[in-house]
Amino acid sequence: MVFPVTLVTGFLGAGKTTLIQQLIQSGSLRDALVVVNDFGDLSIDGQILGQGDQDVIELGGGCVCCTVRDEFVTTLKAAVEAHPRMTSVWVETSGISAPSELLAVFEANAWLTQRFRVERVVTVVDTSHALRDLNDRDNAIDQVVYASTVILNRASAVSADVQAAVAARISDLNPWATQQVLDVTTVTVDQFGSAMDYGDHSQIQRLQHVEHCGHIHASGRSVRGITTR
Repeated sequence: MVFPVTLVTGFLGAGKTTLIQQLIQSGSLRDALVVVNDFGDLSIDGQILGQGDQDVIELGGGCVCCTVRDEFVTTLKAAVEAHPRMTSVWVETSGISAPSELLAVFEANAWLTQRFRVERVVTVVDTSHALRDLNDRDNAIDQVVYASTVILNRASAVSADVQAAVAARISDLNPWATQQVLDVTTVTVDQFGSAMDYGDHSQIQRLQHVEHCGHIHASGRSVRGITTR
């Protein structure tokens, strides 16, 4: 069996954990394995999300796209045996992670390629801070560039003009993504739009017109990321 994977990403405080929590509470992820990546040593997200019967695994102490990528691969290998009811995998990345790097992990590892297929990158955007983040933060840009669906959270907190400017900025970065103005406290899986195949990472990179550069994680260490041309 090839397990479908959904990556849920978004810049710091955008509402990723609330979205995942809503999907768990609604029963939408009943047969899914949820992997929560928190950059700190203690994962508050994991504590919040793991209070029910849901299969939740937390990866703390680093970012899944770089410093704990080996632990992430090991986690998925163990999950195949340890979670027999699993039908899909949902990964909540840290707020400073780069989906491009995580997609590269799936592309480079032959074992993962045979057993897992990334079919969605759902990016949560805090509409009230989006214009600043998408101008100043390479990580936030990466998260939008590689999205299949962008959820504009907290849109009611801004004017119609600001919301239109955010939508235009997202379209400029990624004209292929589905944009949804949604409250993450009521979101449902069927609002994420059609799945797409991220199996050919190099093809996605070419289509999105992106190039590699450096981005800075909270630790201050420069790792590989992307910006738009």
